[in-house]
Amino acid sequence: MLTERENIVVTYPFEGVERRVLAYNDKLMLVEHLLSEGSTFPLHSHDHEQIFYILEGKVKVICDGMEYEVKAGGSFVIAGGLEHSVYALEDTVSLDIFTPAREEYMS
Repeated sequence: MLTERENIVVTYPFEGVERRVLAYNDKLMLVEHLLSEGSTFPLHSHDHEQIFYILEGKVKVICDGMEYEVKAGGSFVIAGGLEHSVYALEDTVSLDIFTPAREEYMS
């Protein structure tokens, strides 16, 4: 499956957040998120395993009751079922990998 960023539909799941589903199959998904400074992914959980990598910017992650700062060049793993939230401390670009693919992101 070949995808080109300029042909991807952009969605806006939360204020200040852009999402692009870059590539996926039923087992794996690559997603780009652009977060404006101050934007938030509210506290949530999902069954999917998640890894994200920060290309630019910095975020605060609250995961399983612990707080972390992740900056450009850093990555973070979130096990399925753990409650977490993300707050953009700066304008941020992240790549998120989910397994299995998140069907609700494809609609």
